Amino acid sequence: MMQYSLLNQLCIDKHKENWKVKIRISRMWNAVNSKNNDIISLDMILIDEQNNAIHAIIRNNIAKKFKPLLQEGKLYELCYFQVVDGNALYRPVDNDFKIMFTLKTSIKEIKETDVAIPRHKFEFVDYNKIHERVNKHVQLSDIIANVIGVGPIEHPCIKGSNVSMRNINVMTIDENV
Repeated sequence: MMQYSLLNQLCIDKHKENWKVKIRISRMWNAVNSKNNDIISLDMILIDEQNNAIHAIIRNNIAKKFKPLLQEGKLYELCYFQVVDGNALYRPVDNDFKIMFTLKTSIKEIKETDVAIPRHKFEFVDYNKIHERVNKHVQLSDIIANVIGVGPIEHPCIKGSNVSMRNINVMTIDENV
């Protein structure tokens, strides 16, 4: 039986497609050619149980096979895919590699109770590093606000469930920066 790899253990090996990972699809979207609006690929952000993230793509010519089997937010076991160089430009996550589905790729949904994988991955960046990224187009960045304070973890009961939450104080950033 093939053992699971973590996303940060994947590497490029042109002769290896027998990788096996447990992941959650955090985000899923169609990559579209801006010149003619043709769909290029089905793209995803995948997260593993150690909060590692990787960009994954399914080329448009095989996306029809896989799209009905995949849903944002669900957990899956993926097997038999390629690990390739990440894009030189417009990387949605900080990872030098990406996963490329092939016709041999196998998908199996995992029950939510079988493994704990976060729903989202946030890559917080120091404010000064944002200025370094301007016009470089390597790492995609969303700027929402500047964190100015972090409160303690609290455990309120919401809709009958205990949750962990923390108040974060932010200051919105001037668009003219």
